[in-house]
Amino acid sequence: QTSRLWSSEDISLVKKVVKKLSKSIQYAEDSRAKSYSQAKALTHYIDREEALAKTISKIRQSLDIDVLLQSVTTEIRHLLEVDRTAVFQFTPEQDWEGEFISENVADNWRPILTQRVYEHGFKEQFVSQYDESHVHAVSDIYSAQLSHDYINVLERFEGRASLAVPILMGEQLWGVLCVHQCEHVRHWSGDDIKFIQQIVEYLSFALQQLNLLEQLRYQTEQQKSLTGVITRIRESLDLETIFQTTAQEVRQLLKA
Repeated sequence: QTSRLWSSEDISLVKKVVKKLSKSIQYAEDSRAKSYSQAKALTHYIDREEALAKTISKIRQSLDIDVLLQSVTTEIRHLLEVDRTAVFQFTPEQDWEGEFISENVADNWRPILTQRVYEHGFKEQFVSQYDESHVHAVSDIYSAQLSHDYINVLERFEGRASLAVPILMGEQLWGVLCVHQCEHVRHWSGDDIKFIQQIVEYLSFALQQLNLLEQLRYQTEQQKSLTGVITRIRESLDLETIFQTTAQEVRQLLKA
């Protein structure tokens, strides 16, 4: 081997080759990272769509409101990885007082099931928005522009970030689906909100159908009881017995 004096042209050529090689390596790494990111996003999308289909299937199959709401709160909490999912039902005739009737909560947080809520500020600030199908997303209760009363409500239920979606019965406000991140703030994504809205849309329809079914059952029972009263009256020939039978049967019919 002989020594070689590298010319400036040789050095310049090597530098160009190295520069090209560096760009190729960077492009390959960027492409790999992009492919991984796209694959991860696709997996997340598929998982969410499967969870949505699973939850909707449970909603359609349920004939019991309690079972229906428990299925919904459970699926949502695990999918969104939140600390609490609960359903709050309003009582309009009591000036929009209400209570939590279904809940799924992580072990390290206090259950709020059956707790009643009546806060004037809550009613004034949020009920009108819920009536307009407004989705209320709060990333941090202390940095959002919330009323002092509403902050007190969320603090009582240990919510640091919250997502509240109205549940309608027909065109009437029935309740609210509440999703709470208790341990830390959370910036709700558009996908989070869209997923919840889709669930609540099917939930609202299912609740309306179950309500109609319950009304039909009640009317059927009433008609059956009325037929029994009429039959017993016809079977009696004594006027006093007829009056007594009628009074007893009507009292039972009206559960008075």
